[in-house]
Amino acid sequence: MHNQDPPGQAGAPDLSRQERRVATLAEQDPFRFATSTAAEIARLTSTSEATVARAARKLGFSGTKEMKASCAARVDSSQSLGSVIRTRLENLPSEAFQPQQDGPHAAASAVLTSAADLLIRLSDTLDPALVSNTAQAFVSARRVNVYGLGTAYRIAQYFCLELERVGVEALPLTGTAHTAADSIPRIGPEDELVILAPLFIFPAVQHFTEVAVERARSVTVLSQDRLPQTLAGRVQHFLLPSTTAGAASESVTAWALCDVLIAEIARRNPERAIETRNYVQQLRERFSAG
Repeated sequence: MHNQDPPGQAGAPDLSRQERRVATLAEQDPFRFATSTAAEIARLTSTSEATVARAARKLGFSGTKEMKASCAARVDSSQSLGSVIRTRLENLPSEAFQPQQDGPHAAASAVLTSAADLLIRLSDTLDPALVSNTAQAFVSARRVNVYGLGTAYRIAQYFCLELERVGVEALPLTGTAHTAADSIPRIGPEDELVILAPLFIFPAVQHFTEVAVERARSVTVLSQDRLPQTLAGRVQHFLLPSTTAGAASESVTAWALCDVLIAEIARRNPERAIETRNYVQQLRERFSAG
């Protein structure tokens, strides 16, 4: 059985300086540790594969593979749907759990205040040049493909609908493994690709992006998670504000940023946006009359 203390903590056995770097990576970034090869872990910690294996054994694991599995279990626990809602509940005020009538108001106030804070922080950190350049890239692309999993796919569907309503052809994509593989050929060299990963860049999302970046003209990632090393410098990154200490969903800023890009596209070519929306409205009226 491996050491019960988290790697890199006070209860860990005596480690060399190099082994301590391995333990620290596992403790501070279990996701990266779990999804990296032994060679990549060695490179990330400026050590060797032998040092990685030795650190794992000193920490009570049978080897690097078991230590990676332990980190993966920690990540799965921290990123589960139950964990996410638990975090949001923990950030509600105590009054929200009282049976009296103030409970619903306290919960609503906490969530809305948290959402407003997220939007303010997004506004404060948003790079106007990145918004402008991204909007221009979307307008000049053959098509904008938008990829997301779960809730992110629902945002992708909304984003694509709004892009089409301002005259930009768009296609929502989703899936992992075989279904993700079927989506890759749809991405052409004149296409833009958007990766919606508001909370985490899960391994499936990372793998999809690593392949798709070789096909698309350029790739834009929307996430509060940091980019994996394999993607750093290869994609544009809209860094969303962290939601780990708030009661609001990470979807708040993802939806908002989609609306920001739509507004920028419409601002650049209002005639096209109005013409497209008017045409859609005419079709609505025609279909309704029929």
